[in-house]
Amino acid sequence: MSRVVIFVKLKSMNKKVGPFILFGVLIIILIFAVGVKYGKKVAKTDTVINFLLSITPTKSPDVTKPLEFKTYKNAGCGVQFLYPAAYKIQTDASEEAVLSENSFEVLHVYCSKANKIKTMISDPKLATEEVKLKNQTLKMRVEKIDNSQSLIFQTKNPLTTTSIYVSVDKKFYPLFESTLQFNPIKR
Repeated sequence: MSRVVIFVKLKSMNKKVGPFILFGVLIIILIFAVGVKYGKKVAKTDTVINFLLSITPTKSPDVTKPLEFKTYKNAGCGVQFLYPAAYKIQTDASEEAVLSENSFEVLHVYCSKANKIKTMISDPKLATEEVKLKNQTLKMRVEKIDNSQSLIFQTKNPLTTTSIYVSVDKKFYPLFESTLQFNPIKR
C-alpha cells in the first residue's frame, strides 16, 4: 500500500510541475529582454563616451598682461599725461616731444613758436572737428595718414598761457585728453 500512495503523490505532483516550468521560462525570457535593452543603453553610452574622448582638448587661452601705463612730463611745455608703456619716446626736448608705436608717430607736442604743426593747423584742405579739451572748445584738423587719423590742434597752458601745438592719433586721443594736466613751466 505504501507504494501506491507514493505513486499517487508523485502523479499528483507531476500535474503541478507544468505551471512552474512555464513560469520559469517566462522569467528567463523577461530577464533576456531586460538584458538586451540594458545592453543597448550601455552601447549608446559607450559610443558617446568614445566620441567625447576622441575630441582633442583645445588649448587654454593665454593670460594676457594687463596694459601698463607710464607718465610723461615735459617741463618746457608744462604738460603731463599717461601713455601706454609699449609706446616709445622718440624725442624729448624742452619744447618738443614725440611718442611712437612701431615707428608710427602717435603723438607730437610742440610749444615753440615756429613748428610744422602750426602750419598744418592753418591748412584749409584738412577737415575740421570741434571737441572739448579741459573745458576749452577747440577746432581740430583731421589728417588721414595711411589707415589712421591724426587730430591736430592748438591749446594753451592756462597756468602760463603758453601755446601748445599737438598732433595726436585719434585712437590715443581719449587717453591723452582724460589724463592731460598742465603744470607751471620750469626753466
